Amino acid sequence: MLIHVEDFVSYADYVLIVSANSTPQLDAIADHCARVGKAMGSPALSVEGAGGGNHDWVLADFGDVVLHVFKGDARHRYDLEGLWSDAAQVEIPGVEPPVPPEYVASS
Repeated sequence: MLIHVEDFVSYADYVLIVSANSTPQLDAIADHCARVGKAMGSPALSVEGAGGGNHDWVLADFGDVVLHVFKGDARHRYDLEGLWSDAAQVEIPGVEPPVPPEYVASS
């Protein structure tokens, strides 16, 4: 989910929130985004929470964009979407909007 926060904060224009299914996937997503950002001339200013151990959240600051990658229920626990509920959500071409948890069948 891409959220336009420019009118609410001074440190970024957008917050990008994504989910991962495992710690290796979480680290791979953050690493890939850092490599792509660097290749495009926008290297990560900092990456927090990545590497070693079992963690459920990585934050990468690209200046105008802050990336949050969550594993498991951490995304719902921290509820950044709720924090930014007054900010506009930006549609990303080719990406389906998330299905609210109440509509997901439990196994």
